[in-house]
Amino acid sequence: MARRTTSPTRSGRRRLAGIAAILLLLAAACGDDDTSSTTAASTTTAAATTTEAPTMTEAGTMTEAAADPWGLTTVDLPDTTEAIAAAYEAMPAEVAGYARGEAQGEHLLEYGGEGEGMSLWNQDGNHRVVEGGEQSPADFMEFLAGTGELDVIGSALDGDPVWLEASTTVGDESGEQTEYVLLCGHPDGEHVLFFQAYAEEDLDAVVEAFVATVEG
Repeated sequence: MARRTTSPTRSGRRRLAGIAAILLLLAAACGDDDTSSTTAASTTTAAATTTEAPTMTEAGTMTEAAADPWGLTTVDLPDTTEAIAAAYEAMPAEVAGYARGEAQGEHLLEYGGEGEGMSLWNQDGNHRVVEGGEQSPADFMEFLAGTGELDVIGSALDGDPVWLEASTTVGDESGEQTEYVLLCGHPDGEHVLFFQAYAEEDLDAVVEAFVATVEG
């Protein structure tokens, strides 16, 4: 089936209503002073007002360390804005049948249209503030897994890189939809890399394409 390319800004708004909005809300609720996070928190009704990071035991949602099916451990993941932007720019023109849009520097790259396809973005330490302190990628992933806002599929939080795979169901006037996300990065690095899709096989495809691109 033919796929269409849409504006990253237009489809990005749709996606912000799901996993990205949850992440912004959690950051705002836990002490992030970023303006966009505050805006996201004020325009949603989801309950996430705790200021204490839940533990893995309390939430009971973490899984045992899982195997890395994408090859993340075989490459040195980019951890600077320049390296991330270069990787996004070098990504293939099509992944899993979806055409890519224009890369927005290091900030955003999308494949496909609204409610389909995949997107890639990243988050620096300014958006990982919990209880007033900036969290490392490893600690932030552990925190997210413990909130109960995401359904954890698998994780590996002790090695290098660290990663967390999860899903969540979001809905609007058009109905409900499941989103899948992978977070990864160096345990004490500057950036967390995000990959999002509406089908688990599409998530796998875009992560594998990213790994292949970084590998060169």
